[in-house]
Amino acid sequence: MSAGYGRSAVLHGVSLAVESGEFVVVLGSNGAGKSTLMQVVMGLLPLTGGSVRLGGVDLAALPAHARVRHRVAYVPEGRRVFPALTVEENLVAAWRPPGRDQAEALDRQYATFERLRERRHQLAGTLSGGEQQMLALARALISEPELLVADEISLGLAPMVVEELFEVFADLNRAGTAILLAEQSAVLALEFASTAHVMETGRITLSGAAADLADDPRVADAYLRMS
Repeated sequence: MSAGYGRSAVLHGVSLAVESGEFVVVLGSNGAGKSTLMQVVMGLLPLTGGSVRLGGVDLAALPAHARVRHRVAYVPEGRRVFPALTVEENLVAAWRPPGRDQAEALDRQYATFERLRERRHQLAGTLSGGEQQMLALARALISEPELLVADEISLGLAPMVVEELFEVFADLNRAGTAILLAEQSAVLALEFASTAHVMETGRITLSGAAADLADDPRVADAYLRMS
């Protein structure tokens, strides 16, 4: 796939796949094109070439909001919760009735994120950064996606909170949710993911099993020592 902003090309023939139940991480420094890739997958930025497919469905033909109906959910960089709404109002705003009970859907998220249960009536804008990231993740998960697309979940968070979030990702993945994650925190990303890609200047320059890339000196020199 290819994409960019106006006349500025950012992605140059990027090709990757996320198989059912797979955990794929895209590593890269700031400006590598990771966030652009996530936005293209979610329909927030149009393609200039190539396609985005989920099963037999051409997602590129669908607007961003319609992709949720195909069980794709998104955790954007910077969390972007609704600060003037409560925790629960943020979750309800993202809930789409698929023939399931709303209270049960909320309870599932509160069981995963106990701190959100405690703060369910608190304004989202008053939460800590880690709690807002939990809310952003719960908001995506309430629609029960088959594919979770997440962008830089570790940004600006304490290491203990980041590890807790990765444990949630691992549990989701073990339960069958496929994950596509753009991340700078390479140590944890490579520990938890099954497949990894390295992106540089809008191109994928290295791909393989996450465990193999963790042992690759090129990845260690560029990413692991600064994570």
